[in-house]
Amino acid sequence: MLCARKICTSLAIVSIAFTFRVGPALGEEEVKSNLYIANSLSAEVAEELISSFQKHMRPSQGIILVPYGNDEIYNFLTNVFTAELTSRNIKTYPPGTNISADSAGLDSPRLGTKAMELEFQALEFSLTYPKVFRSYLIGGKKIKRRAEVKIFAKLLDTAEQSVAWVGEASRDYNDQFPYGLRPAVEKGLFAFTKPPVEPTRWGRIIEPVVVSGIIVGLVYLFFSNQSDN
Repeated sequence: MLCARKICTSLAIVSIAFTFRVGPALGEEEVKSNLYIANSLSAEVAEELISSFQKHMRPSQGIILVPYGNDEIYNFLTNVFTAELTSRNIKTYPPGTNISADSAGLDSPRLGTKAMELEFQALEFSLTYPKVFRSYLIGGKKIKRRAEVKIFAKLLDTAEQSVAWVGEASRDYNDQFPYGLRPAVEKGLFAFTKPPVEPTRWGRIIEPVVVSGIIVGLVYLFFSNQSDN
C-alpha cells in the first residue's frame, strides 16, 4: 500500500512538472519564433549582399532602396535592409525618395553622386510546415518547419546611369517543434509567420497498425497450427 502511494505521488509530481513546463527541457534548445527566423535569415542575406557591394560605393554615398514589390514581404525586407545599412553608417533613403537638387544641394534631381539605388527582388521568401507527425503512435504531435530566403540585388550608379554591381545570396533553416507551441511560434502581425498546417491523416497512422495486426495474427495462427500438430 505504501509503495502504491509512493508511485501515485511520483506520477502526480511528474504530471504537474510536465503541465507547467514552459521553457525547454534540459539539453533542448529554445524554440525560435517564425518572425525571429525570418528576420535572422533576411539579415544574414542582407549583410552578405551589403558586404559585397559596399566596396563599389564612393565615400559618403547613400542608398535609395528600390524593392521589386510593395507587399508585406517587401516592406519587411526593406526594414531589414535599412537596419543593416544604418548599422554600417550608410545613409539610407526609403523607396520613392526624390529629393530635388535645390533642396539637397546636390548635382542631380535624384541625389546625384550622393546616392546609389539598390534594387532587390525576393526570389524565394518562404516559411512552411512540410509535415505534421508523431514520433510514436501515441506520442505528441510535432511540426517540421522550413524557411528559405533568397534575394537578387542590383546596385545602380544614378550619376553614371550604369549598373555598378549585381549579386545574390540565400539562407535556409530547418527544424521541428511541438505542435502545442504553435501559437507562441506564430506570434507576429505578418501573415507569413502563420503558414497553413496540413491536417493529420489518420489513414497514415491506422494503416501501419492494421498491417502489423494482420502480421501478428498470421504469426499466431502459424504457431498455433504447429503446436496442434
